[in-house]
Amino acid sequence: MNMADKADLNKSQPFPALSISNLEESILEEHTEGLFFDQNTFPFDFDGKILIWMTYLEEGVREIKSYTIETRQVDTLIRFTKPAGIISHVKIAKPTRNSSDALQIVYVQNTKDIVMYDTVTKLSRLIGAVSEPILAISVADR
Repeated sequence: MNMADKADLNKSQPFPALSISNLEESILEEHTEGLFFDQNTFPFDFDGKILIWMTYLEEGVREIKSYTIETRQVDTLIRFTKPAGIISHVKIAKPTRNSSDALQIVYVQNTKDIVMYDTVTKLSRLIGAVSEPILAISVADR
């Protein structure tokens, strides 16, 4: 099935508003501002303040997006074209003690390379590589 066929399916099936729960305060709150999740969307990480997901577009293009709960704002963080290969395991990385509060994300590229991306400078850097495919990652605070 091509993306156009999937888009037609989306039009015939309305998607409910996204609800985000705050278990500390026992609140379930609807968030609808620019949030549209369908079969072309894959959620990756949520730290209680920021939601990170990837949207699959036409011709192999993918976008990693963020939604900030406090401001209710959606941002496109990074865009990948087909030659970028497989992008997976996207995680929010906490800023280091010596850095600004800029959002950084970590992701796996082509199953074996671990990349860090700074959303302010828009720079990616390889922070690790392994010989076997990565099945899961956890990002620890420094």
